[in-house]
Amino acid sequence: MARLSRFKAGEPYDQRRIDDLREALVATGVFATVQITPERPPEGAPEPVAVPIVVRTEQAKVRTLSASLGYATDEGPNGSIGWQHRNLLGGEERFTTEAKVGTIEQSALATLELINFGRRDQSLLFPFTIKRERPLAFDADSISFGVAVTRQAGPVVQRRWVGSLGTELNATRTVDSTGERRFLLLSTPLSLRYDATDDLLNPTQGYRLGAILALDIATEDSLFSYGRFEATGSYYLPIDDDGRLVLAQRLRFGSIVGAGQQRIPATRRFYAGGGGSIRGFGFQRVGPRDAEDDPQGGRSLIELSGEIRWRITETLGIAPFLDAGNVYAGPNPELDRFRFGAGLGLRYYTSFAPVRLDIATPFRRRDGEERIAIYVSVGQSF
Repeated sequence: MARLSRFKAGEPYDQRRIDDLREALVATGVFATVQITPERPPEGAPEPVAVPIVVRTEQAKVRTLSASLGYATDEGPNGSIGWQHRNLLGGEERFTTEAKVGTIEQSALATLELINFGRRDQSLLFPFTIKRERPLAFDADSISFGVAVTRQAGPVVQRRWVGSLGTELNATRTVDSTGERRFLLLSTPLSLRYDATDDLLNPTQGYRLGAILALDIATEDSLFSYGRFEATGSYYLPIDDDGRLVLAQRLRFGSIVGAGQQRIPATRRFYAGGGGSIRGFGFQRVGPRDAEDDPQGGRSLIELSGEIRWRITETLGIAPFLDAGNVYAGPNPELDRFRFGAGLGLRYYTSFAPVRLDIATPFRRRDGEERIAIYVSVGQSF
């Protein structure tokens, strides 16, 4: 309780700090209900007078089972099932397991998270992952273990600032156009996100910024290293007064320096194309190709997206969109070789988040590229 509260004994009473403590206690997932009230001072007590703050709680159920389903014409169906145990050892610990199954990726994840570690809004995480990937670009089997510290700031429901610093040890076997290769990588990723939007899953105004900087030290036949930088940003502008018509824009940029394209493990290169990237193209189908016309990935990437989101009724809406970008073999994007995809999205708005159906087609379609791509998921595309 002392670690979560932002007030100390003897300070002037402030209801905002009481509300803040209540939100922090609810956010732990340990309590179903939280009531915080100051005791009334005795009649005739001199002013000012110190009074106890009484916290009454009711324990919540500590286990959660979750599941998800998705579909895209380029990736096929996919789903996941997860289980979480909160307050595992009686000190706010969270133990989460998740299994993902799809035509391209199958994985199992287990994470132990120590909430409010050392101080409020700071967590210590220990993730462990086993993954099997079979996209067109490569075949990969990997196992990884890491440790990371995250710091958060802002409202409990939607954090304004989220920063993370960690290290990861990853053993990977890949098969691509360069043949079968085995890597042992030590990565130190640093990430920072800022969210100034009005809603987590359906923003109508504000902006979001994010950046990841990682140094990878790898060994194959010899020791080598490279740096990877990626930045994303999105902006949401309401066109009318009630937020039913919104202009949404997104930018993503990435660059890898320090090693050649073929030297970098296939799993660490940049790829583009698909429902969360440049719609209209198949998954990872934008960018350099090998002799068999399979994606190679690259050392740099740029993506641009624009949508006009029109909520026609309380439950139905449309979103015409245009996506552009490309992946390049060198570390610097070439802005004169963009690929374009466009389409129309349908939105069904629920009390939780919109369900989206996007239908897209590529411009100047090349041999082997499908004419139509369909994506179905929960939440806006960005």
